[in-house]
Amino acid sequence: MSDHERLSLSREQVAFMNEVVATSPSRVQATAAKIANGEVVPDEDADAVVAVLAAAMLASDNFEGEELTGRGLEVDGLIGVVQQMSEHFYD
Repeated sequence: MSDHERLSLSREQVAFMNEVVATSPSRVQATAAKIANGEVVPDEDADAVVAVLAAAMLASDNFEGEELTGRGLEVDGLIGVVQQMSEHFYD
C-alpha cells in the first residue's frame, strides 16, 4: 500500500471528463467512470484515458497561438489526475 494520497476530481471535472470521453470506446468511458469514483485503475486503462484527453487537449480549438486556452488547461489538469490514478504511478 502506498503512503501517497491520490488526487480526486471535483464534480465539475468529472462532468468535463465525461464530456471529453463521450465519443470514446466504452472501455475508455468505463475507466473514466472508475477514476471519477476515485478508483485506482490498471496502468494501461489509465493510459487509454490519457490518450483521449491528450488528443482533446492538443485540438486546435484549445490553443490561442501557441498557448493553451482555459479549456486546454482544464484538460491538462485532468490528465495529471488520471495519470496518478494508475496503479503503479507511485512505484
